[in-house]
Amino acid sequence: MLQQANAQTVVFQETFVPDASGYVYYNADQVFDGSYNTSDGIGGTLTGNPNSGGWIYNGAYINVPANLTVVSPNGVTGPNSYYLLNTTSGTPPGAASPRFYGTFYNKTIPVQPNKTYKFSFYFAVGQANRKPAVDLFVSDNGGLNLNNSTLLTAAQRANYTTTSDQGQSVTYSSKLNVFSQTIGQWYLFETQTFTTSSTATQLTVSFYNNQWGGGGNDWGFDELKLIDMTPTITLSGQVWDDADGNVILNGSETGTNAGGPLYVNLVDGTNTVIGSTTVSASGSYTLTGVPASTTGLKLVLSTSPTAATPGPLPSQWVNTGESVNPSNPATQGATLGQIELTTGTTPVTAQNFGIEKLPTPGSGVATVTNPGGTSPVTAPPAAFTNTTPSTDTAPGSVTAIRITTFPSNVTSLTINGTPYIPGSFPGGGVVVPTNGNGAPTVPILVDPANDTQPVTFTLVAIDNAGKESTTTGTAVLNSALTVPLTGQVWDDADGNLTLNGSEAGTNAGGPLYVNLVDGTNTVIASTSVSPTGSYTFAGVPANTTGLKLVLSTSPTAATPGPLPSQWVNTGESVNPSNPATQGATLGQIELTTGTTPVTAQNFGIEKLPTPGSGSNTVSNAGGTTPVTVPANTFTNTTPSTDTAPGSVTAIKITTFPSNVTSLTINGTPYTPGTFPGGGVVVPTDGNGNPTVPILVDPANDTQPSTFTLVAIDNAGKESTTTGTATINSTPTITLSGQVWDDADGSVTINSPETGTNAGGPLYVNLVNSSGTVIGSAAVGNDGSYTLPGVPTNTTGLKLVLSNSPTATTPGPLPSQWVNTGENVGSSNQTIQSATLGQIELTTGTTNITAQNFGIEKLPTPGSGTATVSNPGGNSPVTAPPAAFTNVAPSTDTAPGSVTAIRIPTFPTNTTSLTINGTTYTSGTFPANGVVVPTNGNGAPTVPILVDPTDDTQPVVIPIKAIDNAGKESTTTGTATLNSVGVPDLTPIIYARPSTVYNTTDMTVVVDVLELLGVSTNGLITVRVTKDPKLILTFPPTATTIGGRSVSNSVWTFDNSTTGYYTLTTTQPVTAFDKLSFGFTGTLTPGATSGVVTVSSVIIGGSGGEVKTNNNVDADRVEYFQQ
Repeated sequence: MLQQANAQTVVFQETFVPDASGYVYYNADQVFDGSYNTSDGIGGTLTGNPNSGGWIYNGAYINVPANLTVVSPNGVTGPNSYYLLNTTSGTPPGAASPRFYGTFYNKTIPVQPNKTYKFSFYFAVGQANRKPAVDLFVSDNGGLNLNNSTLLTAAQRANYTTTSDQGQSVTYSSKLNVFSQTIGQWYLFETQTFTTSSTATQLTVSFYNNQWGGGGNDWGFDELKLIDMTPTITLSGQVWDDADGNVILNGSETGTNAGGPLYVNLVDGTNTVIGSTTVSASGSYTLTGVPASTTGLKLVLSTSPTAATPGPLPSQWVNTGESVNPSNPATQGATLGQIELTTGTTPVTAQNFGIEKLPTPGSGVATVTNPGGTSPVTAPPAAFTNTTPSTDTAPGSVTAIRITTFPSNVTSLTINGTPYIPGSFPGGGVVVPTNGNGAPTVPILVDPANDTQPVTFTLVAIDNAGKESTTTGTAVLNSALTVPLTGQVWDDADGNLTLNGSEAGTNAGGPLYVNLVDGTNTVIASTSVSPTGSYTFAGVPANTTGLKLVLSTSPTAATPGPLPSQWVNTGESVNPSNPATQGATLGQIELTTGTTPVTAQNFGIEKLPTPGSGSNTVSNAGGTTPVTVPANTFTNTTPSTDTAPGSVTAIKITTFPSNVTSLTINGTPYTPGTFPGGGVVVPTDGNGNPTVPILVDPANDTQPSTFTLVAIDNAGKESTTTGTATINSTPTITLSGQVWDDADGSVTINSPETGTNAGGPLYVNLVNSSGTVIGSAAVGNDGSYTLPGVPTNTTGLKLVLSNSPTATTPGPLPSQWVNTGENVGSSNQTIQSATLGQIELTTGTTNITAQNFGIEKLPTPGSGTATVSNPGGNSPVTAPPAAFTNVAPSTDTAPGSVTAIRIPTFPTNTTSLTINGTTYTSGTFPANGVVVPTNGNGAPTVPILVDPTDDTQPVVIPIKAIDNAGKESTTTGTATLNSVGVPDLTPIIYARPSTVYNTTDMTVVVDVLELLGVSTNGLITVRVTKDPKLILTFPPTATTIGGRSVSNSVWTFDNSTTGYYTLTTTQPVTAFDKLSFGFTGTLTPGATSGVVTVSSVIIGGSGGEVKTNNNVDADRVEYFQQ
């Protein structure tokens, strides 16, 4: 085969091969497609008839009759260069002898419609100055027909007319104008370009021999090519490992040929591969000679360079998609591994194919407990990976698995909360997210059949490109019968191993786990403890001994602990549903299971207390004088604490204090040599303040003494950290004084006043400027007290009097005692405040004396009662003095005495109150009440009058006693006046007629009326005035006088008194009734005119009445001279 020059895209090239199949020699006039005589003759040795037909010849030199010597057009003279050699006979057409006349080459070639092509070929002459008489014909199946005249230029043709050859008349249409007619020299012919018809699919080319006979018509023909003259471009791209399947080359993704070989093939619109290139190991590829300005092309990725459709790829590799640079504007289809291609006139770049290697599924096995019934169990994630993890080629990664079928030996399956049964399991399986090893990251639960047969999952792996493995893995769950187990972890604050009181479940802030450990000391299950302390194992192996439960912050711990910081075990409370014998290991429960649930396997824990710290300054009197350690020395910086419901109950002083010669705790003395090695426990309040006295004898210097301590809580647990209590000591003096009963409140101790402690207990406390009690002295029965160890040269101190040795402010005092003032001796020159019960103190270097507190006991108010008559209206009655004392007198402790009372509020049931002549109403009564002087028993020494309301309700007067110190009782007494109703009588007199003109008979009637609804009792006396002009007569039996009813029979008439008539009766006047009497008589006016007045008066006290301001009535009679 000769090498074609100046080619663009060669779509066909004839290769003459010796003895090739299909090349057949015909000793006839016509040669058809594939009809060639082939020969491998070398050096002139030919097979066949060299004078009749053509053959393919191999050799640099041949000896033929025409003495043709040829050289291959490519300069190759070896045995692999073949060409078509033509020698003609001298037999004219029509003769019986063989000849070579007519078509000597014919070929049909596939083409594309509307394409521009040209042919090229080589000829060589066998005789000098002779030109081959050859015609060229080209046609397609769409109607195109071309020959020499249209295919070759005039210069390429040598036309001549009819001539005689061997006696025959022949017209040669043309000859090939071989310009170089040197024997053996090849000459290249290139036709004009031509365009196939619009429907063409194939093209036929024929070469025709026009000359026979001798005359030197011997020639060689070689290297026929059909050349596509369409302009071409280059195309490049990359194949990359699209690990995440997003069809974007990103991150750690790189180019690849998947291990090769791998090809990108260029396929034309007839689905013919017109180009192919290998993909490099780095994934890059380049195609040259790609038709420019062409549509309908495609690029396909395959392991075969002849594949016109995508695939296959190297084993386990798949297409993910194509990333097509805009230099290719073709609309892409959905076929993976294929890029639709439209070219222009510029290079096409970045036509990239994404591929990725499929993941490999993992497998695993685990044993789960089968509780039986319909109790699901969790499939451990490791069951999907612990034999072989799922893998994917980097940079790809496994992101999920797909469970392809419903697991065997399972009644139900729940994946991330969604339940499935065999009838509802999706035909396409269920995708489950996983970690990079293929272990599920969402819960998978199965309800195994009630047997011990294994549960088997079948799965495929899915990578981050969303591609599934083509192989499957398995996850096998071997199941064993189980029972559920529950329990609680609780804050056993009191350490008694009983969940009681305010104790509650806890996980100590977590995380906290209860681990199930088998007989080989392997953790076979673990469950977390909830914030409320509860925990549950859904399935513990049934009928098993040698198990144990351990409490730990680690889910893999096979032995107890650790617990969260500062938490400790107190013990275990084990329900009898677990019959195992328990050991002494805290945080561990030995476990034996049967076939029934195990409940209430409870762990007691508690948080350790935290020790407090503090400091105080005490006075060091020197020598061997102990000083009291203030209780808050152990807490005033930080109190000891314990987590509720726990509480601090004690501290332990762990070592003998520094800089101390002796230590006394609750009466027990210690020295450095006798102090116990384990320390001394001291009871405290909830803050860690000791509740028993602690005394130290500091060394005779000012160096601090320091206690080291731990806190102890009500569970008996000690803190792991230590606190300190520091005593800073200073030189001291002694201070003394007295508390006395300042009975007269003069703040001077005078006769007969004496010292007292008010019955005790009573303390004088020394308080420093920061408000801390730094010393306290009990007051003796005689009132004396002494404070040793008072700091020297100190200001801002104070002494306070109280019934508490820890009080920092005055008071309280024993019941009913109050401060009167302080008598401060001259050894303390500090300016005093007005605060009672407190002495401001400044010390020097000498002892201080006579710091005295005056107190006195408050008086006690008396009470009493009396009955008074209530006359009604505005009639005050006197409150008897005994009404303030006759039940209980007001008293004061000797030598004190009661000197007054105070009526603090207006009495009840009273309209007015008059005290020593001053009258008050509820509206005018002073807000602070009224002080009334009394005798020593509290009986008023000035008159007190009340005007009771007009009823029988008692008048209650509240009273407080005041003693000679001016102190008032805090309690209140009462004086109660029970009001008794008394009658009230008033007269009405009737004198008739009321006008007269001469001597006239008269009647006078007096009605005695009771007004208050109280019947009279006792003698009633009424006086009626006399007048000389009116002489009256009393008819003793009269019942009616002047038309008015009278009861003269019950009245006694006395006429012996000058100026008036007297009538008396003991007959009661009933409530709201009247008792009347009457007179008859004569009025004798004489020779005068005037008025006669007749008056009636009820003598006060008549019938028991009190009110007398309504006891008079009068009537008058006018008379005239006739």
